[in-house]
Amino acid sequence: MVNQATLTGNWNELKGRVRAKWGQLTDDMLEQSKGSMDMLVGTIQRTTGEAKDKIQEYLNAGAEQGANLYNQASDAVRVGTQQVVEGAKQVGDTVKAGVDQANQMVQARPLETMLFTFGAGIVAGLTLGLVLRSR
Repeated sequence: MVNQATLTGNWNELKGRVRAKWGQLTDDMLEQSKGSMDMLVGTIQRTTGEAKDKIQEYLNAGAEQGANLYNQASDAVRVGTQQVVEGAKQVGDTVKAGVDQANQMVQARPLETMLFTFGAGIVAGLTLGLVLRSR
């Protein structure tokens, strides 16, 4: 049997399914039943003449289907989150390896590193100066 929490939490979805199955129900009729499974079943039964057990069976099947969809979505989000975390770890490891390699190079060849950095700064400065001068 659909419990009150399920009924309240999935009301819009449930209301849409009920309207699709029993089109003669109005939104006002359904809104009066909101939050009460007994009132909803009674409203459907009075309006459509459908048997109570058939109505409850339909509503329970819909709630079960909704729960399954919720579980599938939760699983997909969980897997996606794990993939993002693993990807972030891989990026972090790659960046750390690059930093370690740069540190080793600076320690092994300090003079060459300083000259290269100085030269790169001069080239960047000249390039920037030419770009700004041409404007």
